[in-house]
Amino acid sequence: MSHTTLQNHSIKQDYIAFLKIFLTTGFLVLILELSQYYDGYRYSSSHLDILRVTAFSWFLILVVVLVLAGVSVVMTTLMRLTALTDTLFKDAVEVVCAALVGLTFVDSIMAGISRFLPPSNPLSHNYWLGSIILLATLAVAIKVYTQFYRALKQWFNNVVALSWIPCLSFSLGILIYIGPGLVTYCITELNGVEANEGKPNVFLITFDSMTTRDMSLYGYHRRTTPYMEEFAKECYVFENMRSICPSTSIALTGVLTGKHPWSQVTKDSSLLPMDLTGALPQKIQSIATELKGSYYTVAVAGTGREIAMETQFDAARNDWVHGKLGSFFYEICGRNFHPLLPPLPWAQLLFSGKTAPLFAGAVQCLGGLKQRPFFMWTHILPPHLPYLPPPPFKGTFLPGEEDLSHPSPTYEESEQPYVDKMRARYDEFILYVDACFHSFLETLKEKGLYDNSLIIVSSDHGESFEKGYLYHGQSPQLYEPELRIPLLIHFPGQSDGSRISVLAGQVDLVPTIIDILGKPIPSWAEGKSLLPYIQGKISNGNKATYSMSGGKLAVLQGNYKFVRLPHGTEKLYNLEKDPNELKDILCEEPDVAARLRELIHNRKKPNKMVEK
Repeated sequence: MSHTTLQNHSIKQDYIAFLKIFLTTGFLVLILELSQYYDGYRYSSSHLDILRVTAFSWFLILVVVLVLAGVSVVMTTLMRLTALTDTLFKDAVEVVCAALVGLTFVDSIMAGISRFLPPSNPLSHNYWLGSIILLATLAVAIKVYTQFYRALKQWFNNVVALSWIPCLSFSLGILIYIGPGLVTYCITELNGVEANEGKPNVFLITFDSMTTRDMSLYGYHRRTTPYMEEFAKECYVFENMRSICPSTSIALTGVLTGKHPWSQVTKDSSLLPMDLTGALPQKIQSIATELKGSYYTVAVAGTGREIAMETQFDAARNDWVHGKLGSFFYEICGRNFHPLLPPLPWAQLLFSGKTAPLFAGAVQCLGGLKQRPFFMWTHILPPHLPYLPPPPFKGTFLPGEEDLSHPSPTYEESEQPYVDKMRARYDEFILYVDACFHSFLETLKEKGLYDNSLIIVSSDHGESFEKGYLYHGQSPQLYEPELRIPLLIHFPGQSDGSRISVLAGQVDLVPTIIDILGKPIPSWAEGKSLLPYIQGKISNGNKATYSMSGGKLAVLQGNYKFVRLPHGTEKLYNLEKDPNELKDILCEEPDVAARLRELIHNRKKPNKMVEK
């Protein structure tokens, strides 16, 4: 056998060995990643979660292997140093793969520890500290690897030899199992749905992190929502809609179940020290379960990990592309990695949400809904961070191509000019969302669905760019930019618009939708129907709304907002006179404070969410 043949045979053997290492490393990383997903109930959206974690982890490993392989081939071809390059290549691949496993292991441990720490702990907010800890741990791991090189190398080779076949089988099984669902998970043939053309279709559209503070529809100085303003001429626009929590999982749970945050837990706790995250129980009372049988229910979401959509809706499509939640690796990459590679489309796919594809997914699902009526909930991830408006929207309010991010949810007063630039990018993202929403409405009109549809538009929570706090859920108290959200309701055939000033909350959506459809409001829904206010049968009265997050609880009634903080501190604001919440009037108006305090004490106790 010639030298060339032997060399080619050696290279083939090497690449087979590297493929085995690649499979084993990906499997170990996958197992460690999935350890961060378990939430006490189930793996939510498990099919897609497994795919995303596997694809993302293995993609990184594959890039490293291909780069090292390219270097090896170049050096072998040009320098004829086969033995040296083979050794370097093998050692480099083994070190990188072992480092990836070790890094993910440390990341999983840190994510697990952070769950048991209070929200104010440094690990929850200081991403530089998290980065330093990870790098320090990696340095220690490399030191240990070099110290015990032979023993660890033999151990790693043994693991690969024993596990590469099961890992390959597992990988193929995943692709076969979830492959069909990658294209779409919308069922085209509907069974068990009453055919009744007299019932309206229902579209519930929620945007992520959209505050009324930055919507021209609600008086913002920048023209961010021109198309929604046109749509509002045929809608009831609620001017005082509040989120129940500046957290997507809890807020969307309230939207779909009509339950306050304290009823979304199994234990009787009035003020939780931390927000709950994770999936809901599989059997839960919601608007989807309430409408099943008379409506075909569909969910199209840009983030669905928090909601067990597969068990709630007749059909579900989840386009969440961000990867894991609650992990330092995600937080570091999500905030800092994209600006390093802005031209690469895959970076935006991994670290940003797109509005147009989500609406396109909803339209695709509509193509299979040959029978009516149907209820479709669509959650659109933008304008959630990172704020990455595409052309031509980028540059509308802030010239230039710079992508802006901030490593921490808190900032110093001297950084306000930079934060204002971030806000301009956020406003451009809203402008993009507004245009996509307009295109979706035009599609409904083209398909003849607009005139016979009930359309509700809202958000899960707001976004903050002031008082030293960014994003949402990070402020020491529940400030208005995080809580004030839009609510537009369009009735079938409605041609005139009206503005309604009544206080409304997300728990009111389920009773309102069911009431409009002429069905009895279920006893498990904790909110109140807004239909009587729309019809003018009830004035604003003394209706109150509640918001809760991280041990903070706020109640609003009339012009007043009462806030109780985790350690018992209380504050009172008059939002009509002080919309920016600058002056605490607790001592000046003790009677008002006492009345609102009583509302907190007498609020409804937790209801069981799981069906009997």
